[in-house]
Amino acid sequence: MYRKLVLTVAAAAWAVAAGGAETIRIESVTAAPGQTSLRVRVLIDHSAPIYAMSFALSYPTAGLVFKEANLDGTVFTGAAAPEYFQVLAGANYCGAALVIDVYEPYNERTLPAGTGQFACALYFDVAETAACGDTYTLDLRGDLGSPAIDCVFTTVPSGTISKSVLPTLIDGAVSVAVAPEIAGIVPNRGSMDGGTAVTITGRYFNAATTISVGGLALLNKVVVNATTITGTTRAHAAGAVEVVASNACGTAALPGGFTYFGLEPVVAEVMPRWGVVTGGTDVTVIGEQFDPATTVRFDGLPLLNRTFVNATTIIGKAPAHAAGPVDVVATNNVGSGTLTAGFAYTGAPAIQTVMPSRGAGDEDVLVMGTGFTDTSDMTVLIGGMTAEGLEVMSDEVFSCRVPPCSAGTAWIGLMVFTTGGSANLPQAYRCGDGMEPKFRRGDANCDGMSDIADAVVILGYLFLGKSVKCLEALNANDSDSVDIADTVYILRFLFAEGPPPPPPFETPGTDPTPTGIGCAQDCT
Repeated sequence: MYRKLVLTVAAAAWAVAAGGAETIRIESVTAAPGQTSLRVRVLIDHSAPIYAMSFALSYPTAGLVFKEANLDGTVFTGAAAPEYFQVLAGANYCGAALVIDVYEPYNERTLPAGTGQFACALYFDVAETAACGDTYTLDLRGDLGSPAIDCVFTTVPSGTISKSVLPTLIDGAVSVAVAPEIAGIVPNRGSMDGGTAVTITGRYFNAATTISVGGLALLNKVVVNATTITGTTRAHAAGAVEVVASNACGTAALPGGFTYFGLEPVVAEVMPRWGVVTGGTDVTVIGEQFDPATTVRFDGLPLLNRTFVNATTIIGKAPAHAAGPVDVVATNNVGSGTLTAGFAYTGAPAIQTVMPSRGAGDEDVLVMGTGFTDTSDMTVLIGGMTAEGLEVMSDEVFSCRVPPCSAGTAWIGLMVFTTGGSANLPQAYRCGDGMEPKFRRGDANCDGMSDIADAVVILGYLFLGKSVKCLEALNANDSDSVDIADTVYILRFLFAEGPPPPPPFETPGTDPTPTGIGCAQDCT
């Protein structure tokens, strides 16, 4: 007779309370936020052999997600392997039921008495938002599910059919114990007078997380979320300091993460960024902590006609310098601030090569040369129109898009304008080549082969007035005309080890050396 485990108290009419030796307990474990497949063991103590058991527990869904339950590594293996095992789960609970022997008599296979036996493995995912100090109780209960799932052992005492024992239930917990991690602080510098609004990023932040900058607690601290804290720095002596995040589980530090500055200037930007090698470009230097005595130098050369505007602005003219980027340094009686490669000198651009240099248009081309700047400074015209898709890779390469070609064949020009000057390549791209008919030189009958028939077609055209698709295909020797010499060239190639016709020969293509003979239509 097949019999499933009784799961409700009402059905377990002979259930008795445990005498103290019988327990089901859930182990307590620690976890990190976002941890997946966290294993929690179900442990049992029982003073008599059992052939079945069931249990269920509730858990807080805000912190845990139940994934699965299994018997891997448990005592229910080998001779005690159950014939029936069922995972039980609901919106906020999980558990399991198992029966070692589902046929009468039920005492043929049992789990011997024991303590601290590993009975079942439960697996949970921990919420990303979990933080140090969070605790999620795993509450063993007998009122979960419908019908309610008993927390029960079933034994088979001598002379009875079976007896269900209600063990003592011992809850467990998942405790989040992880120190914060700090990734960065923005901005990473501020006035020694304090008052700089900063944002600290990292992981595992919560309301109890403290932040110190240079050993001083952050003012106006706001925990935005588990990865972000904002606040305001306190006054501190000038220099680089450590940024520290702490909670009850530990501490994380960012050495030299924030720099307090005094009155030394900071150079943030030079506008425009480009200037001519001969000097004289009007520039505006933007920064902080400027005063009337602040000097500005471009690679050691002083800014000409320097004028102090205010604490954040100085204007003047760039000195002459060889082409290339230079550092811009602002200095006063306290110290200096440097903007590495803050300004670049350039001469007139030059265009050397365009690839591809011919086609039907509506395609990207690479332009090689020298003296190219960037999209903030450089203007490119192709065919008299502003080039689209301009991307500057370096001072020697940029790409742009050729507009679609109109009917016919013609060269279109390319012009480049920068602070340093301009360059013009009138024959930059041969427009229309991609639309010309294709042919194989010497394949006069357009059948894709080179044989005696091609010589016959050439003779027919020369002396019988026969029409052909492509005159250039008859021009086997790539001369300025189609004549008897082309017939001789073909015959020598076929029968006297003469040279093959010039390109395009191996595969159909357009004429790389156009002579004006042309093709009326494709000959492929």
